[in-house]
Amino acid sequence: MSSEDPVEPGPPGVRDRPAGGRWWILIAALAATCFVLMIGALLSVAIGLPFFQQQREAARREQAAENLRQLGQAMQAYHQQENSFATPPTDADAAGPSPEDAPFEEHRPAGERTPPGAAPE
Repeated sequence: MSSEDPVEPGPPGVRDRPAGGRWWILIAALAATCFVLMIGALLSVAIGLPFFQQQREAARREQAAENLRQLGQAMQAYHQQENSFATPPTDADAAGPSPEDAPFEEHRPAGERTPPGAAPE
């Protein structure tokens, strides 16, 4: 042994070690702890990810059911007010509403609008 390495006496029957050897044990223990924590984090993500995907899909199904419920309520309200259900559009409806049906001046075609300053009909 050289005179530079301080030697700590160990228990009887065990070879003496340099004093700096305990730092390696501490570093190895910290590295092992970090490794175990990283494995635990990866496992928690691997287990938690499917759970969150299931929750997201359940929320989508719930939102779709809510949309269908609201659509049913709207149809029921229309039926109560009009005493009939809405009919699908026909070929006459394909051309769109006539300009006379437009409730606001902006919705009328440009040629049929009242000029600015003129009295409406």
